[in-house]
Amino acid sequence: MIELKSVSKSYGQNVVIPSLDLKILHEKTHCLLGTSGSGKTTILRLISGLTPLNSGEVSIQGAPLSNLSRQEFASKVGFVSQDGGLFPHMTCWENILLPGKIHNKDLEVLRSRCYEFSKMVDLPVSLLDKVPAQLSGGQRQRVALIRGLILDPDILLLDEPMSALDPMVRASLQRQLKIMFKELKKTVLIITHDLHEASFLGDVIHLLNGGRIIQEGSFKELYERPKEDFVDEFLKAQIPDELLNHKGSQS
Repeated sequence: MIELKSVSKSYGQNVVIPSLDLKILHEKTHCLLGTSGSGKTTILRLISGLTPLNSGEVSIQGAPLSNLSRQEFASKVGFVSQDGGLFPHMTCWENILLPGKIHNKDLEVLRSRCYEFSKMVDLPVSLLDKVPAQLSGGQRQRVALIRGLILDPDILLLDEPMSALDPMVRASLQRQLKIMFKELKKTVLIITHDLHEASFLGDVIHLLNGGRIIQEGSFKELYERPKEDFVDEFLKAQIPDELLNHKGSQS
């Protein structure tokens, strides 16, 4: 589990996160959903230790983040950035195994694990001998996901991992990830601005605005019982009018 207690973050006079309490539950997929500038990525950076807190506390599986070494953090948490973060001069194999080399893990064990993950995300192992530029965007993102999972962390953080993919590739990868998260029993936090992605993958959706969680729950709860006008407006902005009218005619 990840827990944030009274967490705040400011840059000078710019208050990005005024005060935030958040729990990411064990073996559940949570989605932080919101517009650009709502604080989604800042929260992810606070959880990963890339950005320092102004106040409050972040804990990972009960341990304060401030007490964890980078090696301890890496053993608990995998991270996949929006662009994948692959090193262009390295082969995909080298990219995937890099965390294992840094943390002195058995590379043969990791290679075996990589074969399993490649099957799960439908990525031919033959492609791993290539450099990232020789792969498609969807293939590169699959490599980044495997690298994030290679140390078998309990927690996976994903920062808009599918935003740059075309709709068909994104839909295919979303289906594979939904199955993968359940099979591997991972605790997952996904940053997204895409309502469909959040509703499909998320067990719990946290809708953000101005660094505050406006409402959290399932898509059904947000859709049927919005707590503020912003929730209703945000959902309607991403749901086509014809779908809304169709749902209304069936109720």
